[in-house]
Amino acid sequence: MNEDGNPFQCVMMWVMYAMICQVQKLIIRNFYETYIEMDSSMPLVSRHLTKIVLSGIALKECFLNFSSCPALKDLLITRCRFDYVKKILSHSIKCLFISHCQFGEDHRTCIYAPSLIWLFLESFSGRTPFLEGMPSLLAASVIPHQNCDDWCTKIYKGSPGDEYCICDGCYDTIDEIDSKCVLLGGLSEAKSLKLVAGPDIGIFRNDLRWCPTFSKLKSLLLNEWCVDSHFWALAYILERSPVLRKLTLKFSEKAKYMMEPEEDDDDPLVKPGAISEHLKVVKVHCKKVDEGVYKIGRWLSTLDIKLIIKQRNQ
Repeated sequence: MNEDGNPFQCVMMWVMYAMICQVQKLIIRNFYETYIEMDSSMPLVSRHLTKIVLSGIALKECFLNFSSCPALKDLLITRCRFDYVKKILSHSIKCLFISHCQFGEDHRTCIYAPSLIWLFLESFSGRTPFLEGMPSLLAASVIPHQNCDDWCTKIYKGSPGDEYCICDGCYDTIDEIDSKCVLLGGLSEAKSLKLVAGPDIGIFRNDLRWCPTFSKLKSLLLNEWCVDSHFWALAYILERSPVLRKLTLKFSEKAKYMMEPEEDDDDPLVKPGAISEHLKVVKVHCKKVDEGVYKIGRWLSTLDIKLIIKQRNQ
């Protein structure tokens, strides 16, 4: 640590020395409560680097431009901040793991990784990052934290045809990316998806209004965000997943209340126009078999789909 108490200078000297030594794996972990800030003027340049692990760092945009690291395959980032990062760029990475990180509140960080095969974007707060196209993607898991800024007050109603919600969690006048499909467009080529969010988080439902199609999707795991009182979100996904084979629904006790219609709501449940011929069984994981589980079972039976219920003790 230097005389000013800022460890940045020493860290960057170590990093540059590691690049000179042609290391293949770079690990920077900060175990202190305060973040180490990485200078935005020093991008990594290496033909040998294949894996980077970062933790406890306030990252700057230039450091996350890996276009000069053509051998980089794995990027693992935990407990970091992206407050001022507009873009994460790599043409070569195959696996991207981002967990317990803070993104900016007034803009979306764009992730450009066209060679990505596996994506894990979990327990993040701030604005949900915008995903560019990922044509090689095999599997992705996206689980926003309950403090994610993309919440919506209209959690139990609405559909892709409804007028765009302008609550503070949905609408951002600063960022033009909000006029596009944020997550699901980039995930549309995946073969396996896990999309889990609390009932207040509206990012998945908002994305559906841009009509993404999951042409390669074979395995899908969702939780109760997709089962509002009319089932429109789940119906829409089923209709846009023509080769889906495996669907798993993980329900908490909140699912029951999300499926309850308004007192003056007489609209029928939404049904998909068509579903995958391969989808014959849907598995529901729940702690308690309540009216919500029975309701989804009755709805699936109208689609000639069998329901298998697995109760969990915890």
